[in-house]
Amino acid sequence: MDVWLGDFNRHHPMWDRDEDQCLFFRRNLDDAEVLIDMVTEWGMEMTLPRGIPTLKNSQGNWTRP
Repeated sequence: MDVWLGDFNRHHPMWDRDEDQCLFFRRNLDDAEVLIDMVTEWGMEMTLPRGIPTLKNSQGNWTRP
């Protein structure tokens, strides 16, 4: 088993909440697609369920991967 860990700081509808659409601008989506392509190429999967917060920002809002 291989495990791939990292703080990728990418926003995408695949794992962010629907309410966070303000984060889904073109550059974020393009950057996330690079990560998604690599995950697909290596037959990997994200084990953190969609919508689980991982970071509380300075405004007190929680964000996802």
